[in-house]
Amino acid sequence: MDDFDSVNLKLQNKTTRKQLRIRLDSIGGKNVGDIVRKICVFCLNKKFARNFSWEGNRGNMCLKDTMLGKVMLGVILKYEKPKIKSHEAILAIQNWLKHAKDGMKAELAAAAAAKKKEENKNNEKEDDSEKDRRPLPSSSSDDED
Repeated sequence: MDDFDSVNLKLQNKTTRKQLRIRLDSIGGKNVGDIVRKICVFCLNKKFARNFSWEGNRGNMCLKDTMLGKVMLGVILKYEKPKIKSHEAILAIQNWLKHAKDGMKAELAAAAAAKKKEENKNNEKEDDSEKDRRPLPSSSSDDED
């Protein structure tokens, strides 16, 4: 959370906030969900987002009261096409934060599956190389004179 505190502290500076707003304004999207998703992905990674909720419910940190949360919401509400209402933006942010946790679980499961697959592949290679090292069975031909 030190990184978040650092970002939030930097956003106390008016120039830094303006630079972030300009960058977020350039993101765009075709609808409320798309715009919010792109802004959230730009500002928060899923690992980080799993510690937050918009209101700070269920032991999570509150995003709406932070400078980052205020800048994000301000930029989202500024869009003209489509015109986004405050409650729509907040619901979309809440939804993204909720699913960021689900996405994190899915990413961890996928990483574990990939690791297991790689281990199985390596084990198969070891088995094959052991077979190559075994002596070939000899054909017994009795040479009688």
